Amino acid sequence: MKRITQKIMQEIMLLAALTGMLGGVAPARESPAPTWLDDYKIVWTTQSRNAVDSMPLGGGALGLNVWVENGELRFYIGSPDTHTEEGLLVKLGRIRLKTTPAAFASDFRQELDLANACLRLHGRTPSGAEVRLRLWVDALKPVVHVECAADEPLTVEATFESWPDPNPRYTVKPTLGGLEWNYRLNEKTYADHRREQIRQCGLEGAESQVADPGRNLTYGGRLTGDGLVPTGEGRGVYLKTPFRAWRVKTARPTRKLDLRVLTRVEQAPTLAAWEEGLAALERSTRATAPADYAATLRWWREFWDRSHIVLRPGLALPARERDPAWQVGRNYQLFRYMLACNTTGRFPTLFNGGFFNVDTPAADGEPLASDGVSLTPSPDDRLWASCFFMAQNQRLVYWPLLTTGDFDIMQPALRFYRDAAGTQRARAKKCWAIDGTPYPELIDWLGLFGWNFGTPGGHCKAEHLTYHYTSALDFAYMFLEYGRASGRDLRPCSRRSKASSPTTINIIAARTSGAPAGNSAPTASWSSIPPAPANTAPIAATTPTSSPASRPSPTACSSCPLKY
Repeated sequence: MKRITQKIMQEIMLLAALTGMLGGVAPARESPAPTWLDDYKIVWTTQSRNAVDSMPLGGGALGLNVWVENGELRFYIGSPDTHTEEGLLVKLGRIRLKTTPAAFASDFRQELDLANACLRLHGRTPSGAEVRLRLWVDALKPVVHVECAADEPLTVEATFESWPDPNPRYTVKPTLGGLEWNYRLNEKTYADHRREQIRQCGLEGAESQVADPGRNLTYGGRLTGDGLVPTGEGRGVYLKTPFRAWRVKTARPTRKLDLRVLTRVEQAPTLAAWEEGLAALERSTRATAPADYAATLRWWREFWDRSHIVLRPGLALPARERDPAWQVGRNYQLFRYMLACNTTGRFPTLFNGGFFNVDTPAADGEPLASDGVSLTPSPDDRLWASCFFMAQNQRLVYWPLLTTGDFDIMQPALRFYRDAAGTQRARAKKCWAIDGTPYPELIDWLGLFGWNFGTPGGHCKAEHLTYHYTSALDFAYMFLEYGRASGRDLRPCSRRSKASSPTTINIIAARTSGAPAGNSAPTASWSSIPPAPANTAPIAATTPTSSPASRPSPTACSSCPLKY
């Protein structure tokens, strides 16, 4: 029951097939709290053994793994965009909260409430005083909220943890009312790695056409709350991974405390510019939590109102916990929720865990007997990490979203292919002397093959992938269907007729025009889609109401699906 993340990922293929078969579901017409989701609340009444027993929580482009272990609240912060110099995806850190007296001495309850976009915790102190916590992630801003209320004063200690010790990734410093941490990619290490990959692929002289997502890349965050003061540093080992810890606590016991974890991922010209951007986010959200939560709630209610599949509705406990059909329906809601936690990211959700991966306690860094791939216990490691974007697996993540009407969740994948187009054209021209955009099966964040997988001949070194290009056609067809279903004009601005204007195509009409009767898909609105991050452009610049005169010129438009 508690291994939600792993179980959901294991059922991805079944859920994808289910979504495709049951496309003709009716959309909701209003946006009250969706009561049909109440049956899908996940409730635990015992604390977790470790991070493997964690609940997912997220929004925008952040994903948390949340659990309570030995009376302490802990959570990882994940992002689709926090890459190392080598292009590997890593966490934004781990937060640990401890109270005195203990908040979860008895009457423990942990609940994931999908309808209200939050995770709730309940407990009682040794004296019987009630303690309530609510965690939620802003769907429109990169901010995590932890709200605590207690019937007796508590001293709250908050800790930021980074690994591996003795050389943790993040640089940490105390700030007024909290802690701040950052990591800025080493310029030389990244440039050398990128240059060598370009050489391996035979693309010397075409460096300017290869994506450069790690240049000046800086990421990190700030933990802040009223009355927090620094209390020192520490060390420890969690599930075989040594870490460093930086602590703050409330200056005096309190009955109410609202903590915020503000995050920022940016290709900033300087570290000072990144720090100012984070400080501006802190200032702008200092007193806006009620309004921000209301906006987040609206976003999620519009999301759940697009479409839904409910299997065996009304099945009572405990029968539904033993019913395979009901369990598939529940896991469908949870998996769709986890996918919706990345709508504004620059990079797509990875097939091998997304940004909800956690520690692997059984791993020891040795090759696994099954396939020879090694795995360390670290929460920053995952199987097939070096593959990055393996298209034949990634397509399973994104095909079902056409049917559910979740076009905003598709945006990171569309942006990824758009931004990699220049690299593919350069490879075709340089290696084969042809004009084309041949996307390979294996693509890393540079649009190349990954470390030691490139060859001067322009193909992937892996024997089973050398001539594997069919998944690119899979995604091309997917994006054409996306344009047909959403009504978006996918052509580059320079190829659009100035005499015509984009038309709104209702997804039902689009599906029924070429689909069997009864297989229409739900409607979906673009009005709730959050903007792309500042360093990436939305896929389509024109809107259904734009006129030819209001469209950007071809030379000024940077938001075409492909840049010509």
